[in-house]
Amino acid sequence: MSKYIRSGFIFVVGFIISCSNPTNPTDSSKLFYSSFEQNEQPDSSQWKLYNLSHWQFVSDTPPTGGKWALELEAEWGPVQRITTTIPLLEGSHKYRIAWWGKAIGFAGGAELYTVTVDTSVLLGTVQVTDSDWRSYMIDMIVEKADYDSLLLSLDGGFSHLVEGKTYFDLVSIQLDPLNN
Repeated sequence: MSKYIRSGFIFVVGFIISCSNPTNPTDSSKLFYSSFEQNEQPDSSQWKLYNLSHWQFVSDTPPTGGKWALELEAEWGPVQRITTTIPLLEGSHKYRIAWWGKAIGFAGGAELYTVTVDTSVLLGTVQVTDSDWRSYMIDMIVEKADYDSLLLSLDGGFSHLVEGKTYFDLVSIQLDPLNN
């Protein structure tokens, strides 16, 4: 990994967790958006699902959400996880990853990676920390070099003893319109 940093393949300038509202998903800088629904029906078609034995769509959504959100339970075996991947744009860009989340009991969160065919590098992790819906955001500058894509992973957490559920909705990946 130090090879990548020394070589300048990744420039991570900022990592910000924010309580501010995610930017408008209809913005032209949007690269990905998921509210876990389509035509008012639950939908996970934009996601790859891994080890999901305890998950469901729920009608408990954030204030600006639609009808459905995703609930992932904490597991002691393989972590309940969903992922989505988007191609990186040429050059250096500031990406904003935003979502609404809440947790009851032991919490999961989000992880952001750069990935190629045979390599993945973890850029950051954010745990959902509140029992009420709130927005979370990661701002990160990434320069495309050998990396093909950004991978966003949402998980329900890993716990042997404590039960927990983590909820996600209104997930977006976009270019920061003020810094690109």
